[in-house]
Amino acid sequence: MKRVLSWLSAAIVAAGIAASAHGQAVYLKVVPMESKRSDNYSYRGVYSGSFDKNVAREEAFNITVRNMTSESYDYVVEWMFLSSPARGGGTATPFNVDEKKLTLDKGASTTVEVHSPKLASTHNFDSYGGSTFTGSKFAGYVVRVKYNDRILAVEASDVQLKRKYQDPKVKWGIPEEGSSGSSGSKKTIVR
Repeated sequence: MKRVLSWLSAAIVAAGIAASAHGQAVYLKVVPMESKRSDNYSYRGVYSGSFDKNVAREEAFNITVRNMTSESYDYVVEWMFLSSPARGGGTATPFNVDEKKLTLDKGASTTVEVHSPKLASTHNFDSYGGSTFTGSKFAGYVVRVKYNDRILAVEASDVQLKRKYQDPKVKWGIPEEGSSGSSGSKKTIVR
């Protein structure tokens, strides 16, 4: 009986090692970098007291991925930037999605620097005290590492986004035209 139990426990340990040896052990760290923001004020009239504040903002972060297995594997790193209406409220919708394929040897790591396209918004200040917002502002990001369409690691700007995009059934990407959300852009600068 002892021999059967020891054989069974050895088989379970070997199965656990084999499961982790198929590219499923990966380290992911996302470090947001300083945002690039430009503010531009334009006055509507010399004596009116009304003006517009135009804001353009670009987000960036470093993505570090480390292969924690004893073999070389090909991974796909996906990232998505989300925006929401500058006036506040509304839901965060993806406006930029991209990916990069990485081949990492055992124990190797790499860092990818990612920059989003600029988001613009305008805050109109009227002389009578009213104000309006147009455009979009950043609402967060999500980064995932995949191996053979299996999600291995997820990092996001908040816990709810992380939990949502760990589920492989949740749609990844920019909503199609005609559905709720913005049309967005796929172009991303990768350095």
